[in-house]
Amino acid sequence: MLTESGTQATRIVPRTFWVCAVIAIVVWALVPNYVVGWDLNVYKAALISLRHHHDPYADAIAVQRAFHAEGPHPPGTPVPFCYVYSPITLPIVGLAARLPLVFDAIVYWTIYVAATIAAIWFGTKFFIDERERRVFRFVLPAIVFFPALLQNDVFFAGNIAYILYAALLLCTWYALRKGAWLPFYLVLVAVSCVKAPLMYLVVIPLMLAKKQWLPAAIAVAAGVALFLIQPHIWPDLYRNYMTGVELQFSFNHDFSSSPSGLTADALFDVLPYKPVWGGFWLFCSCLFGGILLWLRKQYFAGRISLQQWVPVMLLGVALLNPRIMEYDLAPITVFFALILWRFSGSITNSFGAQIGVALGAFGLANGLAAHTWRPTACMTLVLLFFFGSYDLFRRVKRGEPALGSTLYPARA
Repeated sequence: MLTESGTQATRIVPRTFWVCAVIAIVVWALVPNYVVGWDLNVYKAALISLRHHHDPYADAIAVQRAFHAEGPHPPGTPVPFCYVYSPITLPIVGLAARLPLVFDAIVYWTIYVAATIAAIWFGTKFFIDERERRVFRFVLPAIVFFPALLQNDVFFAGNIAYILYAALLLCTWYALRKGAWLPFYLVLVAVSCVKAPLMYLVVIPLMLAKKQWLPAAIAVAAGVALFLIQPHIWPDLYRNYMTGVELQFSFNHDFSSSPSGLTADALFDVLPYKPVWGGFWLFCSCLFGGILLWLRKQYFAGRISLQQWVPVMLLGVALLNPRIMEYDLAPITVFFALILWRFSGSITNSFGAQIGVALGAFGLANGLAAHTWRPTACMTLVLLFFFGSYDLFRRVKRGEPALGSTLYPARA
């Protein structure tokens, strides 16, 4: 009877947590003046500009310059942003501009919510073993709140990155299951047309499959070619697009929470941000990339399993991103929690102590992030990557068997 009650509780309580999480999101969305909708406002302005046959970059640049020409603004005043997706995206946006904005919003939010769920599903379906699943069924309802909602209005900002990352994660799942990476590369090239920096995700197939260097190089070449051809097709639009990108940093100092971005921001008034950002990004990429390559070798040698490798790998790949924004971390938050849980288990044999260490670290990160989000996000990402890498390094050196299976047959 007690066993039946316990089993029923393990089913009811997680579902209750999910209901509470959904209610919290809905209530949060209805709080007056809370949901600013940073990116949604940018998309809406671009739709309106195209509906009136205007240049959306020029319109946004004019608004930004007028705002900053007014002089200092009170703290907390929302600053205007520019539409900073390349001109190749405008034909599709132009099609959406012909439709009612309400219809566009319904379609977009439906895809957006589905993408958010898909990213969580990817993280939990294949890389968590049965013992971990018993714990994570209670943790997952909180995933969407960290780190996405700790920074005001990130989830509700509606950035298209949620959709782009979900598409690539689903293609990764398909490739692991079928051994076919072509869909991933095709989607990656399309994604890079929207957000060019996301081309760094070409590292994922290199970390998970052999004989991918040539296909990866072709995908990068295709993405670069599509970018370089745009100034010849849309010279005026491209020039204004690049101006909008420049204002993103010179006006708004929107350098992100990457190690190189934080360094460039801290030294903005001392040194030019471009060489500082580029130089420190190159240094960090060599450091994190070297660790990834060593662990990749152990993975292909069968010393670590796919379940052990993917969480650490994705955090390491995220650190190769030159501009890590809040929405870049949200899709891999499951792996933040998973690495923390596994590392805490490696330093104690007590289940209760493991829970205590994990909760303590989670509480500390939340407390710090409430005061300074981006440095905390950077520190959390770097530390968890090093913790996860060290845990795998220690297991390999001790000759411990790989935990879990490779899930799918190894494919070339």
